Amino acid sequence: MRRLLIPLSVLALAALLLAWAFQPRPVAVETARIAPRDLAVIITEEGRARIREVYTVSAPIGGKLQRIALHAGDAVTAGETVVARIGPAAPELQRHGDGQEPPQPAAP
Repeated sequence: MRRLLIPLSVLALAALLLAWAFQPRPVAVETARIAPRDLAVIITEEGRARIREVYTVSAPIGGKLQRIALHAGDAVTAGETVVARIGPAAPELQRHGDGQEPPQPAAP
């Protein structure tokens, strides 16, 4: 029995040392009071935009789109809200209804 006492005590001591070594340690954290605040995140990186789908937008009449007064999230009502206004195009860009070019001014 005495021959087993020393190896068993060394084995028990090694087990205790291993248990102590692998025991999770507390992690230091920073605490603060909860309050509404602004979060400012600034990213300064360069990137490249890729067009996945190309759309052609055209109007059935010639003209110039005037500034749109609505903003994202504004309420609109069908049949009442004017989303955009198209003003007349410059005279040199207008065509007659028959598809012909407008008359050219006479040369002096």
